[in-house]
Amino acid sequence: MMKWGAKMKVVLKRLIKEGHKDTAVTLYRELIAESRKEAGCITYELYEDTKQANLIAMIEEWEDIKALEAHKQTVHVRRLVPLIDKITAEKFEMEMYSRIV
Repeated sequence: MMKWGAKMKVVLKRLIKEGHKDTAVTLYRELIAESRKEAGCITYELYEDTKQANLIAMIEEWEDIKALEAHKQTVHVRRLVPLIDKITAEKFEMEMYSRIV
């Protein structure tokens, strides 16, 4: 059960198509820079898998679900995410967690 006032952690994994990782990283750099300016953004970082370099994970932390939902509606998310979707090899995985302690 999600606590509406709790801090939120999001882990989003994508497998980037071969030959498109540099493009993905460029798009993510812009997405990260803009997202970190948003109210309620605590952390917004990109990682690569240690065994499979084209598997990347965006790990985000937000003050609460309201901040996360506002983030999803921003101009930069609505512009950049579809571009990233085009170079994603398969459906991405997204997990959301609300802080307990």
